[in-house]
Amino acid sequence: MNLTPELELLPLALTIPESRIFHLDAAYAIISGNPVIRDHFLDQGYDLQFDHPGSHFFTPYCLQAILAGAIGEEAITALLDKEGITVESLPDALFEVADLCIATKPWFIDCKNYNDLTLDRFSLPIDDPLWHPSLNEASFTKHAQAKLDRIQHHVGPDGKLIYINLVSGQERPLGYYTREFQKVTDFHEAAIIVVQGALDKSIAPSGGE
Repeated sequence: MNLTPELELLPLALTIPESRIFHLDAAYAIISGNPVIRDHFLDQGYDLQFDHPGSHFFTPYCLQAILAGAIGEEAITALLDKEGITVESLPDALFEVADLCIATKPWFIDCKNYNDLTLDRFSLPIDDPLWHPSLNEASFTKHAQAKLDRIQHHVGPDGKLIYINLVSGQERPLGYYTREFQKVTDFHEAAIIVVQGALDKSIAPSGGE
């Protein structure tokens, strides 16, 4: 799609300085590039590319909010399964709090499919032009604490909240935190865990893995 900043759709052949080309298949790129994820999607009968012959389709915002999120959740499920980590359905009380629950453990996963630009926004100061009211450290901390409180209210003090973002274009630190977002050294001490990239695009795959 050829889009203006106002999200007006232009013919592909018509270019203006402010327009940008939005590739509908971009959300699927990680699937075709990773055999584990690709095989999982094939086994489940999911699409491997954008396939919508009609005249109606998602706007880029909906693609990110709905399609990319669904792809991220399924891709993370595939990666966990490869590591022998089984997930199960969420209890109804936590349906809107997390996406996945690790079987037999009170550990809940909130799956993300953010790109690097979005990840970098979280650490920006409030006076930065790219600062976003909902994509910043203060907002993230507040929402994470609220989610953890609901989890622990339902399952007890051993409940954990694990954020897993599907892919990062660079190596990013693995974060272990208490509820108050004090850093701790390992998983067992932590109540909130942040994985900024389950896959690291900066590391070239080898041996077909």
